[in-house]
Amino acid sequence: MAADQLIEEDFDDEYEDTPGTNRRKRIRVVLLGIFVLLLICLIIGLVYQIFYGGNGETKDTPTPTLTPTSEGVDIIVTPEIPTPTATQVVVEEPTSPATEEPIPPPQLTEEPAMTPTTPPSGGVGPIISPGAVENLLKNGDFEEGFDTPGVALEWTGFHNDSVIVLFSSESMEPYVKSGASAQRITLADAVQGDRYAGIYQQVNLVPGEIYTLTLYGQIRTGFADVNLSSYGYRMQYAIDHGGSDKWQDIPAENWVELPWDEQSLHSVDVEFVKYTTTLTSSGKQITLFIRAWNKWADPGEVQYTLDSLSLVGPSPVGGGPEQDETLIDQPLPTTGAGDASGFIGSGVFWGALIVLLLLAAGAIYRGKWSYYTQQH
Repeated sequence: MAADQLIEEDFDDEYEDTPGTNRRKRIRVVLLGIFVLLLICLIIGLVYQIFYGGNGETKDTPTPTLTPTSEGVDIIVTPEIPTPTATQVVVEEPTSPATEEPIPPPQLTEEPAMTPTTPPSGGVGPIISPGAVENLLKNGDFEEGFDTPGVALEWTGFHNDSVIVLFSSESMEPYVKSGASAQRITLADAVQGDRYAGIYQQVNLVPGEIYTLTLYGQIRTGFADVNLSSYGYRMQYAIDHGGSDKWQDIPAENWVELPWDEQSLHSVDVEFVKYTTTLTSSGKQITLFIRAWNKWADPGEVQYTLDSLSLVGPSPVGGGPEQDETLIDQPLPTTGAGDASGFIGSGVFWGALIVLLLLAAGAIYRGKWSYYTQQH
């Protein structure tokens, strides 16, 4: 027993004194020192990035300036910043006012005309210039089809209650003014007076310009005589110069009664009656309402038909509600630069890197120590 202990102590002394053991110890100390030095450098770099390279560093950024324009609107112009890649900026040249001769307004008829209103002055906004004279009503001839409820496309139907309302398309020749179809509005079983049903459409116009409104229609009743019905079945139209779709909010005095007589409901010897007038819009958009009106309660059926509707005048050109933004020459944003600095300057990046280095160092140390113990 004493001999074995003596041999083991001699072996340990011999191992501790061997040159290879001392060399391994020195290498371990040097590697540990290098790792500690690297760790200190990483910590210093992390602290610098957090406190000086990110939030704490002030950078020279060009200050935007306000440049007054002829329209009285300040445009923010930022000094040009060099970009790492060459880019081409497309500059839209300002357009000069049209020099063409003004288009004369449509010939006015001797029909009753609405009093033109003067467009409001003041304020800054886009200038809408008149374009070609055309019919601005969409599907005014009702040839583009109808939706499922029977209302012509591009139009919207409306009505009140206590009456049966049916929207449908006319296709028979006596009830169509032109083309192959017209809009019919049928009212039946009205249990109260003042029952309404109609259609409307919103139209973009040029403020201050004169427009001609033309309507064709029929009123077919069982009386076929306004004297017998006490003028109980009429058609009306109204213009909302603000573009609203609330037909109920239009005052009663603003509804214009169309001077159309009643015709026989069951006769094919009927014709369309014309109504035309002129109007001037004070805004950029109006809403045209056309409605059928049962003045009295009536259990019977009345058919109202419309066709060949038109609102003729200058179409709006330029400066619409969606074109208010002014185009200016500004430098394009810098692309492909600054991404690396933002990534390296992140504290999360440096923290994760230190943790990974510590884990790698621990794994290397444990692996070498296991190898050493297995050899000895």
